Amino acid sequence: MASIFRHKGLLGGRLNGRALQIGVCVTGSSGFLLLGYDQGVMSGIITEPIFLKTFPQMDPMNKSGAIQALVVAIYETGCLFGAIGIIAFGDKLGRRRSILTGACIMIVGAIIQTASVDLASIIVGRIVTGIGNGMNTSTIPVYQSEIAPPKIRGFLVLFEGALITLGITISYWLNYGFWFVTDRGSFQWRFPIGFQIFFAILLIIGILCFPESPRWLLKHNKVEEAAEIMGHLENAPPDSDQVQKDIKEIRQINAVSDGKKLTWREFFSNGREMNLWRASAGISSQAFQQIAPALAATVFIFVYDSFFALGWLGVTWLYPAEVTPIRIRAQAAGLSTCSNWIFNYAVVQLAPIMINTIAWKTY
Repeated sequence: MASIFRHKGLLGGRLNGRALQIGVCVTGSSGFLLLGYDQGVMSGIITEPIFLKTFPQMDPMNKSGAIQALVVAIYETGCLFGAIGIIAFGDKLGRRRSILTGACIMIVGAIIQTASVDLASIIVGRIVTGIGNGMNTSTIPVYQSEIAPPKIRGFLVLFEGALITLGITISYWLNYGFWFVTDRGSFQWRFPIGFQIFFAILLIIGILCFPESPRWLLKHNKVEEAAEIMGHLENAPPDSDQVQKDIKEIRQINAVSDGKKLTWREFFSNGREMNLWRASAGISSQAFQQIAPALAATVFIFVYDSFFALGWLGVTWLYPAEVTPIRIRAQAAGLSTCSNWIFNYAVVQLAPIMINTIAWKTY
């Protein structure tokens, strides 16, 4: 009984059907708002005189912007390590515990960044924050995809992806507002950095309230818990024909690969399951998501971002979770997210240096 309550979450037994599905979507949305906020918050801070007074090494007039680029881009390195962690341990932890762990790590990283007094501390803080974010961005799309019914699954995950842009917008406006707070010293930049904790707390509250993925539970032979959760999601008794039919289908799919330990050779092979093709599709979609914005002319930035948020941005998070079988889903999502952060790091690390050295030719 305690096991069922743990997997159901605090509200898993009180909400049913569409209300429960929307609650899970809101939880995932807070994670992507956090992703967007983290992506945008440093862009407005690194030019503030008060910030540069604390971290003079980051002044773009020094060393061609290399230190500034390093501090900003090192966050993506942490995200990469977090995604690798999900590849290794995501299936053992489960979707909820992976997200909960990632959110807690992000809070620790945000506290370190907010309290930073030298270059080393802010670098450590950004790496720690990145690790948590890498775990979340690898897991949330999979969690949402496995919870949501097929009819609205695509919309919900794409909606979460579009919220990345909203998170970036929030960070820009908050930075803009605090630009005028010049009489509070370092509070001008510490508060915007620390504000990301708010989104992480929302994510923690949500993930504690809502249930584990029933597909993950069935993969680990927790049939009773999975039936209970699927009953709440479908607003039907656990022993109803529809719930039992869905469980039977999922277990049949799992049985095909039952007892077979996934190897990296199999992961990158093109056998009957076409794992290589599926993984490559997810990796390339994330990679081009990062490269494509760098090629846009400045005059089209706003037009590009508007349609990018509604289209490609969300698809890249949905696609890897949808095209891969559950046996390799965590690893495939983690690998595609690694691709995102590798190319993200390349853009963020090189752009400031290129702008300082070759100016407009960067574009």
